Amino acid sequence: MLYLGIDNGLSGGIVVLNDNADIVYKTVMPVTNSDKREYDIKTLKEVFKQIRVLDCNVIAGLEKAYVRPVQGIRAAFSTGYGFGIMQALLESNEIGYEIINPTVWMKDVFEGNYRKEEKKQSILWAQRKWPKENWLPTVKSKMASDGLTDAAGIAFYIYLRNRGKLI
Repeated sequence: MLYLGIDNGLSGGIVVLNDNADIVYKTVMPVTNSDKREYDIKTLKEVFKQIRVLDCNVIAGLEKAYVRPVQGIRAAFSTGYGFGIMQALLESNEIGYEIINPTVWMKDVFEGNYRKEEKKQSILWAQRKWPKENWLPTVKSKMASDGLTDAAGIAFYIYLRNRGKLI
């Protein structure tokens, strides 16, 4: 069984855990390199195909998309668009999924130590959970990707839920 976590933002990520909660696949969200960053749907299609090749038994967690009042029109559209793309890819690959509110997975994964004001909490958590894992989005990056670590947290939440460790 594989546990797939998706942070569906343009700066998000995709992480897959196995039955031992080891990371078997991870990637930053594929985006185009044009002036206006957009989802690279062709690459995303290949990513989901690769995940299905790893194991046919996959369950996914998809972070619920929210539009914040401070977001502009383009950002709001992009948020919903990305969420829809992920749902379509999960459905077309026949991957069962659960839509998860971010505060729910964070509270359970961070064991009640979730603080809204600490945006980088998932980075610290993931670095402790998987200390040998590289969380940089590119080889030139100096800062870890909270999109990748959020995706890892979502995957771990799905892992815990499906192993009977969460109600």
